[in-house]
Amino acid sequence: MFTFAPVSKVSQACDGKGSRLTDSPFSIGRKGLVAGTLHQSEKLIVGVTGHCSDLVGTKVDAADIARRFRADGTIDVSALRGHFVIAIADGLRGRLVLARDHLGIAPLYVCHLADGLLFSSEYKDFMPHLGQAGLLDYPVIERYLREGWTPAARTFFRSIRPIAPGVLNVFDLHQSLTIEEGQTVLEAEPKVFFEIGDVERTLDTAVRRHVGTGSQRHGLMLSGGVDSALIAFLLKRALGGGPLHSHTVGYGKDDPEVIGARRTAAALGLDHMELFVDPEELTDLLPASILATENIGGFDEYPCLYAMHQNAKERVDVMFSGNFSDAIFGGMRMHREVWEASRGNGVAPHLKPRVFAAEPLFRAGLVAADCQALPEQQPPQNLSEALTRFVLDRDERMSMQSMFAHHFGMHARMPYADFDVVSLGLRMPEEQKIDAHQNKILLREFAARCLPAEIAGRPKAIQQLKYDDRMRQWLLSRITKFRKANAYSFEQILSEDYIDLVSGALKNDLSDEVVHAAWNIVAFAYWCEAFA
Repeated sequence: MFTFAPVSKVSQACDGKGSRLTDSPFSIGRKGLVAGTLHQSEKLIVGVTGHCSDLVGTKVDAADIARRFRADGTIDVSALRGHFVIAIADGLRGRLVLARDHLGIAPLYVCHLADGLLFSSEYKDFMPHLGQAGLLDYPVIERYLREGWTPAARTFFRSIRPIAPGVLNVFDLHQSLTIEEGQTVLEAEPKVFFEIGDVERTLDTAVRRHVGTGSQRHGLMLSGGVDSALIAFLLKRALGGGPLHSHTVGYGKDDPEVIGARRTAAALGLDHMELFVDPEELTDLLPASILATENIGGFDEYPCLYAMHQNAKERVDVMFSGNFSDAIFGGMRMHREVWEASRGNGVAPHLKPRVFAAEPLFRAGLVAADCQALPEQQPPQNLSEALTRFVLDRDERMSMQSMFAHHFGMHARMPYADFDVVSLGLRMPEEQKIDAHQNKILLREFAARCLPAEIAGRPKAIQQLKYDDRMRQWLLSRITKFRKANAYSFEQILSEDYIDLVSGALKNDLSDEVVHAAWNIVAFAYWCEAFA
């Protein structure tokens, strides 16, 4: 990962006078982990982190990027694959060039200050330098508190933004200009009816593209569903039958996801490990996961994933997952709701009444008039539009999972987020994704060729804890703790009436919406302890 890099130092190095660049304006590595390559020569410094390859799967490092940049004066991001970050200090033109992969799996942030700009893979590196630039972005925080996710292209800080994925972000260091160029286009049209063989070839190529070196130990986040089971099958085949460590997490041995993962591991001959998390353990896991990922979201799934990576760190170097399959093949509950509504059946997700939707969240007079409001989007009219919008309007939830792996010295791999797999998924018509009886139709047909029928046909689930009295008591205890401690979020930001309303509802209601509202209050309080 890239460590803290002040652009003022880049500007000094790139003085535009043809001087030799003698000091690297950025560095690679954290906690002893070398996660990339650095190339330095006269008037040019290039850094590449993550996993980057060309269209045929050949690894691309900093020296390769430097050669391309010298020849063309730019980089064609659409000709690269993998999960990567590229930083180029161009001394000849006085520019800083930043880019990351097409879906933003690898994290990269910029912080705009009055006298320059900072960039890093982790925005916690910016904290000592923020000052007045550390103002909170309340429209973003409100969206998180109501929906559980930080919206695309934003963070909780007004001055910190993630770099746009699949784009060259060019900073002119003399004129203080920012230019986005060369955006990668993920085509959603025309729709093409694919064969099972097309899915197998594309996904198999993506898995092989992400396999590490021969000396690296490979692992897999294994759920009870078909997505990670398919990755396990293809990865096992790509490794030539070598050892593959699988990890699953849940609330106990009777967790359906744990049972499903256990059966998949037995069927495929995986070296399997299970981890059970109690609500009380969230007292340590939730703040630790927030410190690792910086953005917050995903409710109780994300501290569980943090615990899984922590459990796997001694035996895995490269961690694969089946994440992102649902986003392109229509596997989520909301996708079925959108599909049904587009056919005149049921109610579209955006039209369903929401608990606490009209309740004020913040203390009176808190939100500044100059806060940039979030754009309101029209609801999707059909499944294809919903999937395309989700892919193209990228938030940071996938990079959060990548940061878990990096935090524990591992490399994250998400084959379903490979450019070619996503392109296939977006161009696949709805008829091959969902019908009245099942979802991810063509993907499951492929799975039926290589996995037991019981695995190929498993319904969608998600790794999370039980929403029971233990979860209720833990959430209420955290709210009480923050209130008694006069925590910054409770004392300065959140409306006391809103906190009372949510905690009062939680005492009698364990529905997802009420638990999630309380969870978001608690998670935001922990975030403020770490960053505000």
